[in-house]
Amino acid sequence: MSKNMLLQRHCYSSAPRLLLRKSSSSSSSRAPKRALPGIHRIILIRHGESLGNIDERAYGETADWRIPLTNRGREQARVAGKKVASLIMPSDINANTAEGTRSNNIFFYVSPYLRTRQTLREILHEIPSDQILGIREDPRISEQQFGNFQSHHTMQDNKASRTNFGRFFYRFPEGGESGFDVYNRVSG
Repeated sequence: MSKNMLLQRHCYSSAPRLLLRKSSSSSSSRAPKRALPGIHRIILIRHGESLGNIDERAYGETADWRIPLTNRGREQARVAGKKVASLIMPSDINANTAEGTRSNNIFFYVSPYLRTRQTLREILHEIPSDQILGIREDPRISEQQFGNFQSHHTMQDNKASRTNFGRFFYRFPEGGESGFDVYNRVSG
């Protein structure tokens, strides 16, 4: 697999997903310049399976940010942690390249949602503590807001309306967001 390729792993539809973008080591004129000096890799991980993934009715009784992981979600997070650990270990560095001198430290960003913090907690069990530079909770990377305490029936109606209106621009009622809102929040 080329270093410039996007690696995406899907174990289960609700499993933590690893998105990995390695910087180019090619001297080609087409190689992009580093946008963030000193950053060698960005890994995005979706939370493990949550109670809301297996039963959408949970959102009618529990605030979205309080939806926990299932036992399967915790296991998925541990597997993701092992994968991240394998990506940052010194053995993945070729000492004959400029990357051979880089640090394998890691900094985590996590949304304030319970399921994301639980996912991170499981991942941290697999990462050597001396490689963790820090952890920052950032609400800008939380999931799309669909409104407070959604009834299952109303949510299904809203999703049908979103399909007819246009997924990116449809704003969910009662405190919800559109894809456009999320894009602006995350990129701002």
